[in-house]
Amino acid sequence: MSNEVQNSNANRKYDLEERTAIVGEKRIEYAESIPKNLINNPLISQIVRSGTSEETISLVIESFLPR
Repeated sequence: MSNEVQNSNANRKYDLEERTAIVGEKRIEYAESIPKNLINNPLISQIVRSGTSEETISLVIESFLPR
């Protein structure tokens, strides 16, 4: 693989990591806006966990990068 292609892939990975982090942050902001009560609290926790875990972020990044 040429250096140009490698640099392009590295930039794409960084962009995807950054975008994924932004989505996680927005998910947290959304979760904070949901009214807290007995029903919503477990759902809020799930929303945050499912969008911000290391494993989720890694899977998203791996699925979008060229092999």
